[in-house]
Amino acid sequence: MIRLTSENFGVIFTKKSYGEFAPWISTPVLKPGITKASFKNLPVDMIETPVPLSAEKKKDIGAMLLYLARDSKLFYENLLK
Repeated sequence: MIRLTSENFGVIFTKKSYGEFAPWISTPVLKPGITKASFKNLPVDMIETPVPLSAEKKKDIGAMLLYLARDSKLFYENLLK
């Protein structure tokens, strides 16, 4: 089981058993000193600027299109444009 809480930002709690008395184990997933404020001005260049794909990668994606579900194809077709 996995639990995330707003009170413990950057910590994931896991449980190895569904038992009521099994302990939650906390695992910090952020570097020390990272807070919610660190994410407010985070640059999102990857979202705003597409990553260029090599010709070989475009060829691989094109070959894969035949095997994708119809609702998934649009995303990959847009990558090839």
